[in-house]
Amino acid sequence: MTPKPDEPDTQPLPGDGLVAHERGLWLVCAAPDRDSGPLVDRLLEALADTARAGRDAAPDGSLLISKSVRIVTSQLGGRLLPCAVAGQVEHGLAVLASGGARVRVVTPGGEEIRLGEDPQTSIHRIINEPVARLEMMLDGDGEADARLRLGSGIVRGRGLVYGTVPEIRPVRSVRVAQALPTMVDQPLPEQKAILVQRNPFGAEDPHERPAAEAPMVLGVNCKNGHFNDPRTPYCAICGISMVQMTLSLFRGPRPPLGVLFLDDGVTISLDADQLIGREPEQSRDVSEGRARPLRLTDQQGSISRRHVLVTLDEWQVKAIDLGSVNGTDIRPPGAQDFQPIGQDSPVVLEAGTTVRVGRSRTFRFESNRKV
Repeated sequence: MTPKPDEPDTQPLPGDGLVAHERGLWLVCAAPDRDSGPLVDRLLEALADTARAGRDAAPDGSLLISKSVRIVTSQLGGRLLPCAVAGQVEHGLAVLASGGARVRVVTPGGEEIRLGEDPQTSIHRIINEPVARLEMMLDGDGEADARLRLGSGIVRGRGLVYGTVPEIRPVRSVRVAQALPTMVDQPLPEQKAILVQRNPFGAEDPHERPAAEAPMVLGVNCKNGHFNDPRTPYCAICGISMVQMTLSLFRGPRPPLGVLFLDDGVTISLDADQLIGREPEQSRDVSEGRARPLRLTDQQGSISRRHVLVTLDEWQVKAIDLGSVNGTDIRPPGAQDFQPIGQDSPVVLEAGTTVRVGRSRTFRFESNRKV
């Protein structure tokens, strides 16, 4: 998908936000504010550094996604920065959609690949096949103005469009590129796309759920007005020291307590309880709105319908095995081996703890709310 002289440049979509393009690398993110500004600066720096690193060769898009995954989930108290990132790889694209941003890719044959839209998740993939059209956007509708061009640089905008418009084939499936590893310290390998069937009868999208009202908990504000766990020595948002401050306890809406990094590349923001299992939608906790469903399966069939509950208790994150057949194990940060947790016994998860569900599936809990 390397641009040619007769191909269109990137077309930014008008709106409030930032759109950046450099040498086959693209970024769309929400307009920076006081809290998100440092993250946006780091994303722009990562894009520029990756573009420069390529020199005469094409930049490595998977390296940009590796950097971006760590950036978008590292701050904001567990909230995910709304952004979309894409970069060319040898046979296609590496893409990231976070915090409600959307990515749509169309192949030369007219098949669609869609990622994103859920404000509580971040998902990154490699599309290891030719790409004819790339669309990246934040919330809102609108068309690209054909007169707008972005050869390189940064402009205001809500999204971008790049490429041609092939005829969409009338198929009842959408290609979803396979997950990338959650370890983002090394360049990401290329992986083959798989087919996931779309319900042809228009069943409700499980991602389209109303935002839950945050529970009220006792906490304190840093001098910049960020609500925090009263035990924390540093603000989870701006990092300012709170050790010598005069703090007043009050009840406020609890912010997200961190994120879950799944082994398939999905990131879940922890602003509500997550019921994990093979068929979590069947649980009464989910149907009555006390928890959100997080479906997890494996080839061995070792995950129970209702397997483990990740629950938020005041400022703590806990895991509860729900009587699963094959058990739930945890590996705290620094530990070498997994250890089983008892059934129906809540276990507090430290930041950096890896949880194994059944025999092979894992997720890692991370948070910058250190106590």
